[in-house]
Amino acid sequence: MKSPKLAELPSPPPSKTGWPWTAEVRALPPKRPDGSQWPRISIVTPSYNQGQFIEETIRSVLLQGYPDLEYIIFDGGSTDTTIGIIEKYEPWLTYWVSEIDRGQSHAINKGFRRSTGVILGWLNSDDVLMPNALATVAGALPDPDDEVLIAGMAEYRDISGTRVIWVNDRIPRTFSDVFLHFDTYFAQPSVFFTRQALNSTGVLREDLHYAMDLDLWLRMARHVRIILIEQHLSWMRDHKDAKTWRDNALRVLDEAEGVLQPYYRLVSSGLVKRTYALASQRRSEAWVTAGRRSMASGDRKNAWFAAYRAARMRVGTMGSLGWIGLVLRLVLPRSVHPLIFSARAGR
Repeated sequence: MKSPKLAELPSPPPSKTGWPWTAEVRALPPKRPDGSQWPRISIVTPSYNQGQFIEETIRSVLLQGYPDLEYIIFDGGSTDTTIGIIEKYEPWLTYWVSEIDRGQSHAINKGFRRSTGVILGWLNSDDVLMPNALATVAGALPDPDDEVLIAGMAEYRDISGTRVIWVNDRIPRTFSDVFLHFDTYFAQPSVFFTRQALNSTGVLREDLHYAMDLDLWLRMARHVRIILIEQHLSWMRDHKDAKTWRDNALRVLDEAEGVLQPYYRLVSSGLVKRTYALASQRRSEAWVTAGRRSMASGDRKNAWFAAYRAARMRVGTMGSLGWIGLVLRLVLPRSVHPLIFSARAGR
């Protein structure tokens, strides 16, 4: 399918401007400069109750101006506005369905099985592709029959999608880099791979709920070539309903560490120790976050417990602004709390 033009798509909400609402990229010519066909790219979007975000996701894929695009959406039975939004864009979708599934990995795997593209990727229903992302990925692939993983940089933005919170520009180059997941990692929506690479390493593990992408990257990094693109290909939305925010961050870390464990024998002891240290740091930070949430809900007992666990996990955490702020909220009168946070914000 050829990407539609902006004028062909439904009009965006009046308050929305810029990419991918009122801007589009120039369509690529039907063939490459050497006369060959552009490789077909298949994008799968797993979806469940992200009606406030999914339209932006859909438009960012459709408006890529790519000559041979296959876009598939597997919705898990949304009960919000998601289905109505998908139906608006149905003429430009290769396939979509809304049905109960076994989770995100299951939905993505169903999409890959239905797809026919040479290059594959998935884009969650609250993330957005940057302009010309697909053209850039296709241009980086020398041979569509290669077993290749292509990865670019990414941004994390606030819930509005207008403010960049931080940038992921430390992309793994080797299997060892992927193993150091807590320090150097692939930003999932900026990662694409050939069908040959997926066939040789296998699909996503459906028993994983948070680290299924890490598991896939580790398997691929052992067997396929990694091509890095040093530009931003996507941005991810940082919001309270995102799975890694909504669920317990400590569970996310547990699953990631469980995925890493079988590979300990393949790397040096020094690399394992460094990974342990980084994991302890992330776990300590997660305890601080849990403590602040407990404090916000009025659960002082669990807030104290979280502060203790954060400090025990990593002594250096006691010098962080987050930990100090949590403890000050616990020991000082409530009337002083706004002063604490206004002072922290000033930094």
